[in-house]
Amino acid sequence: MTFADYLHPVVGGLFLALWWVGGSLGLRARRARPGVRAQLLRRHEYLARLASAGLAVAFASGMVAVLFGREDLVVGSTTHFKVGSVLVLVAGLQWISSQQMHRPWVRSVHPWIGAFGMLLGVAHVFFGLQLTR
Repeated sequence: MTFADYLHPVVGGLFLALWWVGGSLGLRARRARPGVRAQLLRRHEYLARLASAGLAVAFASGMVAVLFGREDLVVGSTTHFKVGSVLVLVAGLQWISSQQMHRPWVRSVHPWIGAFGMLLGVAHVFFGLQLTR
């Protein structure tokens, strides 16, 4: 087993957890008082950026783990990889939508994109556990 075999699930799990915490802060901010709302949204934005960057690192470490440590797998051949690819795309979509929060329709859609990403994260973990050896 290579270092990347351990790095990928640890980094991925950490950043998926950050995505969940960041998302919960964003949802709490919707009902908070104005002063508290601003603080929650700053923390939400920080954690979301960190989580999105970390998911990209986890994606890359998963590819490295397969390329150099898993002769039984081919990059891109598993459902885990496909769900992870969509998850990285959703993180990118979240970042793009966060740049347009001044638009009311984006402000209403943004949390649903994040919720979809959270569900994808659960599916990603599920399919990844099937690949453990």
